Amino acid sequence: MTRRKWQFLATAVCSLCLLVAATFYFAADSSPTSHQTMTAPTPAASAAPAKNQPDAPASQPGAPQTAGTDPEEEANPYEDEALKAHLMQVADLYAQNMAFPPFSRPIPKGADLNEFRADRSPSSTALPFELMNDETVRLSIDLDKYVYFSDELIPVAVTVISDKGVEASAMTVRLADRQGNVLMSKEVTDYRGQWLTALDTRRVRNDEWPEELQVQAVVTVSGEQLFVSTPIRYQSAVARLTGVQPSRVSGEYLVIPLDFSVQRPGYYFIGVNLYSQSTGEPLVHLEAEGPLGSPSAQLSLKAHIAALKVAGDEGPYLLNDVSITRAAEIGEAFDLYGMPDRSSFAVEGFEFGAFKDVPYEDPLQQERLEFLRSLGRL
Repeated sequence: MTRRKWQFLATAVCSLCLLVAATFYFAADSSPTSHQTMTAPTPAASAAPAKNQPDAPASQPGAPQTAGTDPEEEANPYEDEALKAHLMQVADLYAQNMAFPPFSRPIPKGADLNEFRADRSPSSTALPFELMNDETVRLSIDLDKYVYFSDELIPVAVTVISDKGVEASAMTVRLADRQGNVLMSKEVTDYRGQWLTALDTRRVRNDEWPEELQVQAVVTVSGEQLFVSTPIRYQSAVARLTGVQPSRVSGEYLVIPLDFSVQRPGYYFIGVNLYSQSTGEPLVHLEAEGPLGSPSAQLSLKAHIAALKVAGDEGPYLLNDVSITRAAEIGEAFDLYGMPDRSSFAVEGFEFGAFKDVPYEDPLQQERLEFLRSLGRL
């Protein structure tokens, strides 16, 4: 899980805790006086009963009492077993990850790697359509990622799904801005269950394109035209990972220095996945952050020994799935992205015995865990 996702989880946990605490506070603050102010005033004892009004019936044995509720007997908001179980689940998940720094986490076997690729989450849209012949079809458009850079190919897959079978005769894929202005397009006619094509942005001038674009598909199905689109970000790289310096052991960490060429100075977030060079398996997700100045700069990743030992691989490694994000500054609308000069970089490994084998500890994390568990036990 990336650092931003952990920040989102921490925010959600804090919000939940504040909500529970506020519920308890206001429930405990209720008093008999506040209940009495909401009831109608009792008529004076000397007032005569209204004419032709029957006497009030006497209380029957076993009838429900209408006396005010003792505030000490009011429901405890923490008695909701589902809420307590959810808090304990959050605490257990938090405890599992306390053994690793937030910037060095093992990747579970079989995990969806898109969760560990900050700028490679695929962009896709799927919509249902009802045709004139009362048949319902589902039209989808899928891209391999969300962020594309100048002069990159944009692979596009368009699929029409129907239980009864459809006649999909033609498809036009377009790249357009948010106002609908078409920047480039391509027609495809050969449909074999799915259209696979690509937009080659190198074939047109693109230096003045906006950063927010849409990939659109107009499909002819049984004589009707259907439309679907999905958003992308398109830009020039603001920084490039140009190389990896020799790694070294520093205490309990494997330190990996990274070299960057920087076109837009600013505060950057770096994310990578460390793979086994021998098996090709993803092992550890690493993150770093800090200022990068132009024209070149360096930032180091740190892999904790506890995360490396989970996979039991001493290296050598490959550094893949690089994400480079420049945080938007005041007055800027978007984060901007960089890219690596190549798809992977070699990283030297060391025997685990060369590391200082100490567990990762964060006193603040322990306090948060105890607080979460205390809420779950109330």
